[in-house]
Amino acid sequence: MKICIIFLVLLIFGANNTAYSNNIIVESDFLEIRDNERKSVFIGNVYAQDDRLEVWSQEMVLQFFDESNKIKQIYANDNVKVFDGEITATSEEATYDVTNKIVKMTGNIHVKEGDNIVTCDELILDLEKSTSIMKSNSLNKVKARILNNNLVLE
Repeated sequence: MKICIIFLVLLIFGANNTAYSNNIIVESDFLEIRDNERKSVFIGNVYAQDDRLEVWSQEMVLQFFDESNKIKQIYANDNVKVFDGEITATSEEATYDVTNKIVKMTGNIHVKEGDNIVTCDELILDLEKSTSIMKSNSLNKVKARILNNNLVLE
């Protein structure tokens, strides 16, 4: 049986500290609430959706601040897929640091936008600075396939 919980999350964005609330819906086969640890652990066929993103994984952990019910960090593990309109990213695991607005994806990453594809082992995305860093281990290299007027650059 799917478990569905709606979280009202207050996220802080922008340098001027303007805030807006976001509804996040999380569904899974199993939910374990660890109140003493301030965690909610969703296990099995996890699907999460907010106003902008959709995320799939086999496990998702929401870590809350001690003093409130605001989310501090979201961790997704095992077959992670993130869909944002035109962009799809897959990885073995992903962490979103809500306070610092940093997304870190690790393990066999594939990012696809239209026909453009980037593969790497680690992706760090700074949402506030609008920057991304892609890295790979010594055995692999970051690979980008960018289509430009039917010309493939690799």
